[in-house]
Amino acid sequence: MDFYKTKENYKNSILEMLRVSKEVRLFPLVDIQNSKVLEEKNFSPFVYKIIEELSKDFKCEIIKTDFEFQVKANYYLKIFK
Repeated sequence: MDFYKTKENYKNSILEMLRVSKEVRLFPLVDIQNSKVLEEKNFSPFVYKIIEELSKDFKCEIIKTDFEFQVKANYYLKIFK
């Protein structure tokens, strides 16, 4: 799978959601295998790249939640105008 095209697909989907809403929340932020489970903030490699690109036009916040989808998967990304 081509990393760049996949990231672009995520970005385009997020932008479309933001087009029709004021806010988008993405959860969980871990990769599909939760491969960084031993790290404190075990986010998918896409998270910071998406934030970097979208923060030019939107506010982005990583927020901790009490809900844990997988082990240590308890953060979500809030993107808003």
